[in-house]
Amino acid sequence: MLNRRYLRIKALLALYAYFQNEERNSDKAINGMYAGLEKLYDLYLFLLLALPEIAYQQRNYFEDLPKRLQESEGQKKHPLMLDETNFIKSFNENKEFELVCQQRKINWQMDHEFGKQLFSTLRNHEFYKSFMRAGKFDDENVAEFFLGFYKQFIAGEETVYNYLEDKNIQYAECLFFAHIIVQKTLRESFKGNDYGIQTSALYKDEEDEKSFLKRLFNHTIENDTYFSELIAQRTRNWDIDRIALMDTIILKMILAEVMHFPFVPIKVSINEYIDISKEYSTPKSKSFINGVVDKIISDLKEKHAFEKKGRGLIE
Repeated sequence: MLNRRYLRIKALLALYAYFQNEERNSDKAINGMYAGLEKLYDLYLFLLLALPEIAYQQRNYFEDLPKRLQESEGQKKHPLMLDETNFIKSFNENKEFELVCQQRKINWQMDHEFGKQLFSTLRNHEFYKSFMRAGKFDDENVAEFFLGFYKQFIAGEETVYNYLEDKNIQYAECLFFAHIIVQKTLRESFKGNDYGIQTSALYKDEEDEKSFLKRLFNHTIENDTYFSELIAQRTRNWDIDRIALMDTIILKMILAEVMHFPFVPIKVSINEYIDISKEYSTPKSKSFINGVVDKIISDLKEKHAFEKKGRGLIE
């Protein structure tokens, strides 16, 4: 589930907090990053459970609705119950998923009021009404409905963001990536003919991914003075006070990868952080970081200050 891009972002945010904190406790920062990854997984599970929650709220709504009003809801005879679809049934049938949620105590039992609000918004929207009127309730159409529902009514919705931030402040930090992996999970779950929920584990290789995160953080702070000197040499014509702290940290992280991660290609490191800077720094960061780091790496190459191996040799 995790990828290197997200691990780099976690390290970047932890380093940003570290350099602004007078305490500067690296062990605490590293443990905080690990805890943040666990919180991301909790959020991922919670967001997936929004789908059976919507089905649950629909069932409650129609059970409370007088029969004479059901037809005005676009229904004829018995309305489609989302909890009767194969996809929603698969949540209960996936015992591994159910067990993980139980162990981590992830559910919507305390969030039914918010689920009710979500369903109310959905029910009054043309997206839901046209789906119900169409009467095409095969697995493929149901899959399109749930993926469309998630994109339109969960991902990017300010009300959802605010609710989750109030629920747990750490959710706000990882919500963007959580939306990405939930939608990826849904697309994967809708492949083939099964249309059943297929969840991802948090780690592909826990030891490797935690090691990458820890080493990236430690190499950046351990070489802070050296990296600062390299950056200063190539920014003499810049007003140091006007260089964004985030840009400085990104430059140091690139140098940490170039010098201490021999199997990571230089271009991969640079391109990844350039992309991250677009999201987490200023509009001018891309050109600044690119220009400065190219010059520093050229200097380091001439001095044979680092060695690349294997895949890291790729230009």
